[in-house]
Amino acid sequence: MAGTFDLHTTIALKSGWDAMTEAQFKSLFTGFPDSMLSGWYTELKAENIRFMAAFALGETELPSVVVRMEDEQNEFQPLGFHTGMDTTGSTLQETLGFMSKETVCVYTFSSNAELMRALYVAMRAIMISSAKWFMSEAGYQSFDFLGGGDIDPERGLFPENLGVLMRLQKWSASSVAKAPNVDYPVQPFVVGWKDFTVDGTNTGGVSGTS
Repeated sequence: MAGTFDLHTTIALKSGWDAMTEAQFKSLFTGFPDSMLSGWYTELKAENIRFMAAFALGETELPSVVVRMEDEQNEFQPLGFHTGMDTTGSTLQETLGFMSKETVCVYTFSSNAELMRALYVAMRAIMISSAKWFMSEAGYQSFDFLGGGDIDPERGLFPENLGVLMRLQKWSASSVAKAPNVDYPVQPFVVGWKDFTVDGTNTGGVSGTS
């Protein structure tokens, strides 16, 4: 269902990192000494990385992975918003909606540049390996990598600490934003004759004369 891509991303990243073994982590890198990769993995696992959506309250700790919803676009809107017919119980109901494309920004924060690189690569790999889950279990129609950025100092989230580093990657996914076609009861309303005027003086819009 459209509108929750950031939450699905947070779930996928945390679950993937919790399940990632040292051997899987090392397989993401080539040309590095095994002792270095073991050190990266051991230190990152010992850090108790915090995964959260951007709106989550509380103090942000390092290292951390923050997922922020960037925008939602209308990718396809059928005539009359008609998306099909669904069976609810024994009743066949029309469903309304449109195809929505959501984009999330995945921020990795750390005070160590090498760990930042390793964490970025690990998060990207988890997203790639979660593609089938996003499509089959979470119900998305498409799943795409939109690119990433270089390591930058982060002074917005941690203004008191100039040693915090950040790296960004973006992902997008399409899904159907839909709702059942329900005839909601409309409450009757009355507009009082004193509630509007014509020409600034004619209360109720009538002059009282023919």
